[in-house]
Amino acid sequence: MPHQKVNSLRELSKLKVGPVVQIQRAGGHFKARFRGNANFVFGASAAEAHQRLLKTPSCTLINSPKNAAVSERRWAYGFRE
Repeated sequence: MPHQKVNSLRELSKLKVGPVVQIQRAGGHFKARFRGNANFVFGASAAEAHQRLLKTPSCTLINSPKNAAVSERRWAYGFRE
């Protein structure tokens, strides 16, 4: 993301600051998440993970009890005997 120079308060109000994205290497892939959230997406490269995170609907990335229950149910379903 390029840096933007701000010379006045008017330009400061027009400055668009997006959410902070954190990217980590996970094995042979990269995972991206918004700072403070536990939900993440994977990508083959850092740029791909960043784009996939930005294109993912926000309702699936919000930390909520419903999303936590669904992810826990899906996780437990994979380990049934």
